[in-house]
Amino acid sequence: MFQQYLKILFVAFVLFFGIASKNNKLQLKNGLDPCENGKDTIIHLQFEQDTRTADFYKLIQFIESKGEFNRLDKKKRLDSVTNNKIVLQKLLCEKKYFESPIERWVLDGVFSIRFLMTSKKAIKGNPGFYPKFSIAQYNFKTEKEKNIAFDKIKEIGWGDPLKKWNDYYIIENTTRIIILESYVAMFGETKNRYGKMIQKEWISKNKK
Repeated sequence: MFQQYLKILFVAFVLFFGIASKNNKLQLKNGLDPCENGKDTIIHLQFEQDTRTADFYKLIQFIESKGEFNRLDKKKRLDSVTNNKIVLQKLLCEKKYFESPIERWVLDGVFSIRFLMTSKKAIKGNPGFYPKFSIAQYNFKTEKEKNIAFDKIKEIGWGDPLKKWNDYYIIENTTRIIILESYVAMFGETKNRYGKMIQKEWISKNKK
């Protein structure tokens, strides 16, 4: 009964904020310019939580099996973070940049786990500098909820819109979203290579 109530509440949230978004666009057409009258806004969407991690650890093992990256850094430390929400940010007035009002979409109840992967080999000519990329998995109870979150990410984008370097590789599975980030431009090719590898070799055999 409680789960049914949550699902009804979730659908109501989606419908309400879908209408709100359309109303914002209509206001802009009617002369309300967010560069002149815009304010920071926060919109919440509630998702049903799925905290299972077994498939994520299998994915990490798949990456490590390639022999290039490890979940532990050179000091045998693990950089791992879990979270229970996604925060998406959209600049409402790009020309104002740092002074732009921001629209934030908070996807509550979305469990995620992230590892920072470190290369076993240092960069040539820089013995203390090791390539890295992070990989995060976002869990959803149903494919419908995953599709709603995925469409919202595609619409708004990922990461901090005020950062010039904000590059990521996104992978969609049945009830999972996987995102790889490199943070440093010179590691972008490695991140993309592993993103394509996961998509081609892992997703096809691990529908989740």
